[in-house]
Amino acid sequence: MPPPKAKPQGRPHVVVLTTLQPGTTYQLTETNTGEIRQSGSISPGNKEVRINIKGPFTLRSNAVEFLRVQIDGISFAIPDEAIGTLAVEFPDPETVPPPPPAAIPVGKKKR
Repeated sequence: MPPPKAKPQGRPHVVVLTTLQPGTTYQLTETNTGEIRQSGSISPGNKEVRINIKGPFTLRSNAVEFLRVQIDGISFAIPDEAIGTLAVEFPDPETVPPPPPAAIPVGKKKR
């Protein structure tokens, strides 16, 4: 029998999921424990899905390219090559720095 997986250390993080396509399914699994934290289906008009998680996690979806992921209020991008029914691995937000903020385009000045 394999040894039991240890509970991840550290503070919980809030993962927020939204979608751009109706009927998008999702399943969020903690990597360290193998526990399915939440699964279901969401559509653009639905309220955002909020999930508390510790450590790294895996997000599975039938249309992963349409999901938008925020961890503790910071947007994390789904890789461009992730299309269709796939699982995307997310690192532990506590040990990985957030991505740099997007550059704000400078517009022309009006006179």
